[in-house]
Amino acid sequence: MYFCNNKYIHYVFLQTVDCYLSDRRSFDFLCFILKYPDLSVRTALKKIFRKRQIREFSHKYGLKLDDVVTLLLPEQLSDCFIEMLRVVPDKFHPENRSL
Repeated sequence: MYFCNNKYIHYVFLQTVDCYLSDRRSFDFLCFILKYPDLSVRTALKKIFRKRQIREFSHKYGLKLDDVVTLLLPEQLSDCFIEMLRVVPDKFHPENRSL
């Protein structure tokens, strides 16, 4: 179980996600990615995406895969979230059961 308590990051992230998306799913994604703030972007994304998918959209959105996840911009987080909704089956989406 994990919990994301940085409300400012969550607020900024939601500002960049289209309004039709579920607030709960976006919060679960954000908490999952930021669960271990010292992980590299590559390692955090590998928990959700396949390596090939990460390579493809990291070039598309300008992600620096060797940086730590806390250096991702809110726009980059929302791009990753939207990619997750697009290519990852629902059963593999992160869930935050501690809330």
